Amino acid sequence: MSMPLRRLLPFRLISSATYLFASAAFSQISPPALESQGDFFRGFEKLEAEAAKKHLEAKELYILQGMKKDREQAVEIWRRLALIQPKENAPGLNEIINQSALNSGEFEAARRALVSLGILSPDSLGFQTADLESVVWQSPQASFAVRIVDFNENNRFRGKGSGTIFSPDGWVLTAAHVVANLQKPGVQFADGTASEVTQIHPGPFRADLVLVKVDRRTPQPPAMATNQPSPGDPITSISFPRACLVPVRAKGNLNKKAHKEGQSHYETTLSVLPGSSGGGVFNHMGELIGVIVMGLKKDAKTDKIGTCQVVPLEEIQAMSASWKSTKPFAVEEKEDWKEKSIFWAERPTQDFEQALALLDSDPRKAISLLEEAFDEGNLRAGYLLGLLNCTTPKATDEDKKKGFKYFTESSEVMPASLTFCGLMKLNGFGTDTDVKGGIKDLRLASDRGSALASANLAWYYFSGKGVETDHKVAMVYANKAADAGQPLGITVKLLGLMFDLFSFDKSKPIPTDGNLKNTFMDTSKENLKSAKAVEFFKFCGLASKQDAPLADYLYGFCYLEGIGTGQDSEKALPLLEKSGNKGDVAAAIILGSAYFSGKYLPRDLSKSMYWSGKAAEKGKLNSKVLYAIAEIMTKSSQPGDFLSPRSLGYLEEGSAANMVQAQEMLGLVYLDGKLAPKDLGKSVSLLEKATKNGSQSAGAYLSLARVEYEAERNSAK
Repeated sequence: MSMPLRRLLPFRLISSATYLFASAAFSQISPPALESQGDFFRGFEKLEAEAAKKHLEAKELYILQGMKKDREQAVEIWRRLALIQPKENAPGLNEIINQSALNSGEFEAARRALVSLGILSPDSLGFQTADLESVVWQSPQASFAVRIVDFNENNRFRGKGSGTIFSPDGWVLTAAHVVANLQKPGVQFADGTASEVTQIHPGPFRADLVLVKVDRRTPQPPAMATNQPSPGDPITSISFPRACLVPVRAKGNLNKKAHKEGQSHYETTLSVLPGSSGGGVFNHMGELIGVIVMGLKKDAKTDKIGTCQVVPLEEIQAMSASWKSTKPFAVEEKEDWKEKSIFWAERPTQDFEQALALLDSDPRKAISLLEEAFDEGNLRAGYLLGLLNCTTPKATDEDKKKGFKYFTESSEVMPASLTFCGLMKLNGFGTDTDVKGGIKDLRLASDRGSALASANLAWYYFSGKGVETDHKVAMVYANKAADAGQPLGITVKLLGLMFDLFSFDKSKPIPTDGNLKNTFMDTSKENLKSAKAVEFFKFCGLASKQDAPLADYLYGFCYLEGIGTGQDSEKALPLLEKSGNKGDVAAAIILGSAYFSGKYLPRDLSKSMYWSGKAAEKGKLNSKVLYAIAEIMTKSSQPGDFLSPRSLGYLEEGSAANMVQAQEMLGLVYLDGKLAPKDLGKSVSLLEKATKNGSQSAGAYLSLARVEYEAERNSAK
């Protein structure tokens, strides 16, 4: 007798979709491993020196062309040249000429100059000019945009960067790297006059920012924003590209907030030229939100143009809060503030730059050069040496100890180094376990601006590791890390909002094994439409734009279940698939289950197997069993082949783990005999276990299996 497997009872892996959502989400989160923090800041001065040389050559080209011979006319051409930006699929040549208000002779001179600058290839004709209205020298806003200059021995000056007036008594905000190596820094104002800098104030020392003071009254500064900008917001910069004597406005958008080595920055689409560094960035209301520190540069590894990097609002706010209560440096003491500044603890040296270039191709040589740079006082080299010694796959105990030593020696000025000191103490990695000391280091690093430290503290206060569980304190640190764009901090904040939404018992630490059954107490429809649900949904959207771990999955699930929004499977599907294709197991689990059940998405057993298979490869036992059952249902309606060894193995694994669904299904497969060799003895044994574990349907099939098994045994006699 054969069993009609196509009529098997509906398969249920979980009691509710919300439980699966929460369990899958949390099972993906664990305390972060010690690993490299990725890209590194590059030196600016060398790049800008090369750019300045090319600009000089281009200006000489103009003069040789005989197009503009007197200085004022040359400045006008450079004003226009600064607006010319390369762009793919630019409009045709005639249209460009009409838009630019340049005659054909000037157009050709501009094209040749751009070739000389390296902006265009020699055979390129396609580029566009920005709308001439984007020049703001006629705008009242120009009054607070200033040019950072360097005076020579003859008291003549040359433009080096940009700035924004910070207070009417002579203080100007700019990027630290703009003024750090100037012999005699000064500020040129909208009226063309320039004054020497007399004082320097680096604020909290932790970002590429500095205030410089001139002894004169200055125009009123722009308003500073009070609210953080969001990804996608339109933004504007006002700066002085090299060789421009008038401020130029560039428009773009904020992509996201990113985090590197204890420092945060905005990644933007602003298109700026050398000399724009230090210029102000403003929101749509004209409020100051950031300062340009790095323009678009090609990544040597990927050959792709990066994004314009901007020091974020909170660093300017921190400077504004501290500068009046601390003493500035006289300009003659410039080297003293460089020594104390976190940014300038990373100052480039020749050995350091060579080491960065060799990190991939010759790591041994890179380590040797970094050691030389560290001996010369480059503390950022100490941070990198700590990472290299601790995170290589073949790191020995001695390497880890050496890494801890480098982190310790650079921790006084590098918050990222202090963070790793704390993590290593907490985990007994490269040093003796010291939970109390590790937490202390993380708190201090967080106070110094390390978002990674804040994210870890949030995790420890949630999970109760090293400290007493305190969800309120955890959310303080999670908010701090999330505001800085730290991915782990954003994810921990997401979990905190989720646990608050579902009334998680905050007196307990979060279970770190993913077993959240009975921990969520309110999954009612009313709660899923509450103000907390809306807050959770909105933050999921922001986190998704930041590419935070699990954010796409949680955002998609909100649409799938209607958490804080209306149910919309069409919006949910691309988010979940994007998350699943990035390797998020939680999304793969949901997609496998949704395609199996047909509750949220049209039933598709092949897609269920695809996504369940992805989760199964990461060791998720529920997904392994679901994969096997989806294959059973597929092949039972199209008989002919045995079940794959993969599915049989998954069912055996699930049965051994006492999963009732696996025991029942495998028992039925051995009873039916069409998808695997018939084995009534195994069938009876498995169905007995499933019945004992509470499956009523298995009990019904067990009676039939016993009858057949007894008949088989009697026949054998």
